[in-house]
Amino acid sequence: MKLVCVHFIMVLLSAVGVLSYAQLAGSNPDPWPAHHAVSSVQDTETPAQRDARMQWWREARFGMFIHWGLYSIPAGTWNGQRIPNVGEWIMNTASIPVADYKALAPKFNPTGFSAHDIVALAKSSGMK
Repeated sequence: MKLVCVHFIMVLLSAVGVLSYAQLAGSNPDPWPAHHAVSSVQDTETPAQRDARMQWWREARFGMFIHWGLYSIPAGTWNGQRIPNVGEWIMNTASIPVADYKALAPKFNPTGFSAHDIVALAKSSGMK
């Protein structure tokens, strides 16, 4: 149950972040630069450090991690073409221009989100 609560909190914080973006729209002419550098822990950690970091996941066995964003709007399809094996990487994989991807932002409004339904699904699947 604690894991489900943690996931719910993470999803809630993500939604708050998306909603707060609307308040920033007038203060910065381009809050999403076309190119930006993203550092990753995989770039700096050793295999032993990664193994230690992943130990909890191996012991937890069956869990669920939920996250969503603008990429949930096209849902793996762009310009009528199915883009295989993508989720949040659809912008990169389908070579979607930044301006076109930014245009999805006003459509992202997770009002139909039900934490109760997600928790019920997780529990019925055998998650603790």
